[in-house]
Amino acid sequence: MSNSLRLRLPPHTLPPGNAPLVSMFNSLRFRLLLMLAVVVVVTIGIAALVGGWAITNQFESYVNMGGTMSIRCFDVAVAAGTRVGEDVFIRSVNRTLLTAIVAAGVMAVLLTLAFTRRILGPVSALTKAVRRLEAGDLRQRVKVESTDELGALAHAFNAMADGLARTEQLRRHLVTDVAHELRTPLTNIRGYIEALQDGVADPSPIVLDSIHEEAMLLNRLVEDLQELALVEAGQLKLVCQAVAPDDLILRAVTSVQPAAVAKQIKIAADLPETLPPVYADRERIGQVLHNLLDNAITHTTAQGEVTVSARVSGPEIEIDVRDTGAGIAYQDLPNVFERFYRADRSRARDTGGFGLGLAIVKQLVEAHGGRVWVRSTVGVGSTFLFTLPIASSVETG
Repeated sequence: MSNSLRLRLPPHTLPPGNAPLVSMFNSLRFRLLLMLAVVVVVTIGIAALVGGWAITNQFESYVNMGGTMSIRCFDVAVAAGTRVGEDVFIRSVNRTLLTAIVAAGVMAVLLTLAFTRRILGPVSALTKAVRRLEAGDLRQRVKVESTDELGALAHAFNAMADGLARTEQLRRHLVTDVAHELRTPLTNIRGYIEALQDGVADPSPIVLDSIHEEAMLLNRLVEDLQELALVEAGQLKLVCQAVAPDDLILRAVTSVQPAAVAKQIKIAADLPETLPPVYADRERIGQVLHNLLDNAITHTTAQGEVTVSARVSGPEIEIDVRDTGAGIAYQDLPNVFERFYRADRSRARDTGGFGLGLAIVKQLVEAHGGRVWVRSTVGVGSTFLFTLPIASSVETG
C-alpha cells in the first residue's frame, strides 16, 4: 500500500442524500438568521403576552369599578364617559404597553448577548491566537468545535500555523545547512593550498584535480542556490514551446545510462506509441528528468531497476520515475521537496547530493503550471510523479 501523504479535513458523517440540507443547517449564515428569527419571535411574543395580560386587567378593573378609575398619586375616582376618565384610561394603557415593550426589549438584549457570545466566542479565541502568532508564538492552535464556516476557518488557521512553524524550522536550519555544505569543500581547498605553501605536497596533476573538483562542487552549490532563488522569485525565464515528451524522456535516460550501468542498475523507458506534445521549456524539463533519474539511481542498489513512464491524464501528460530502492519513510514524505533535506542523514554530499535537486524539481514543475508528488513504500521503492500541460490545451486555453 502506498505511503503517499494526503491532507484533508476530518470527514463529517452525513445521512445519505441529505448532505446539502445538513450543510445548510451547519452554516453560520443559517445560525445567524435563526438567531434573529428567535429574537424577533420572542420579543413580539413577550410584548403581546405582557401587554395583553396587563391591558385586560386594566379594562376589567375599569369595568368592575363601574366605569371609574383612580388617578395615581390622588385617590380620586373619575367617572366614565368624562374626558378626564378617558385620558386616565388611555395613559394607563400606554404605560402598560411601554412596560411590556421594555420587558420584551430587555429579554431580546439578553437573548442576543447569549447567542452572540456563543457564536463570537470562537472568533475571539481565533483573534487572540492570531495576535500571539503575530507576536512570534508559532505554537498557537485553536480548538475546532463546529463544522460551520468558523470550524473551517479554525482548520485553515491551524494548517497555516503548522506551515509557518515548519517554514520557520526550515529557515533556522538553512544557514546551518549552507554553512555545512560550504565548509567541507572550503576546508579541503584550504588544506591543499596550505600543503602546497608548506612544501608538503607538490602541485601535481592529482592535487590540482582535487582542488578543481572541490571548486566545482562549490560552484555547483552556488548555482543551484541561485537557480532555486530565481525560480521561487518568479524571475526565471522559461522558453516554452511544443515539445515531444518521449524525446525529452529518452534523452534524459540516455544521459544517465553510464551511471546506471556503473551501479549495475537496469534503466528503461515505458512509453506509449504516441504522446501529444507538452508546452514546456526543453532545457528545464530535461533538468527535472535528469534530477529525478539521478536521485533514483543514487537510492537504488545494484541489480535494481529504474523505469520512466508517461501517460495522458486529461489536459496534462503525467510522467513518473519509479525505482526499486529502499523507499522513503512516511514521516519524511512531506519534506522530500524541501531544500537541504535528506531522508537519510547518514549520506555524505558526494553520495546524497546537496539536498537541492528535488527542491529545484518542484519549483521548475510548478513554474510550468504542473504538479509534483511522491509515492513510496519502505523496502519496495519510490515513484516521483509530475505533470505538464499538453501544448494544444495551453494554446486553446
